[in-house]
Amino acid sequence: MTFVDEFISKAKLEHKITEISSNKKYYMHCDGGSRGNPGIAGSGIVISEDIDNRNVVVEMIIPLGHKTNNEAEWAGLMMGSLLAERLGIKDIEIRLDSELVVNQCNGKYRVKHEALKPYYNNTVDILSKFSNVKVLHVRREYNKYADALSNKAMDLV
Repeated sequence: MTFVDEFISKAKLEHKITEISSNKKYYMHCDGGSRGNPGIAGSGIVISEDIDNRNVVVEMIIPLGHKTNNEAEWAGLMMGSLLAERLGIKDIEIRLDSELVVNQCNGKYRVKHEALKPYYNNTVDILSKFSNVKVLHVRREYNKYADALSNKAMDLV
């Protein structure tokens, strides 16, 4: 079992997948959290046709078990990116409220913690498959949908 396979086995799709257009831009909001740090953790992902999540394509939650908040944030980014790639999305704007993860993903900060390196390596590999991808930091209030999904995931742990 690969590093990513562990998370695939835990993931739960929460919304009907609509038809994907390979020439359209999509938006992904993802979040992760931990009740206690480390503690009960989960990630939430929402992919939509618009920046405000009015036209949702798919939602996913991932109950993670016992992880840190940074592992949960990275798991959300990694698994959301994998989901988008497997759906055939080519152009995506990804939004997270974790400044650390965004800056690590974009190469502004080094990934020093050993536990985060597999998330980083797998995510960078997945993101390289998109024709156009941006990973952006947003304030928490602009990531409420994904936050609610991550809390739903934690409730299942």
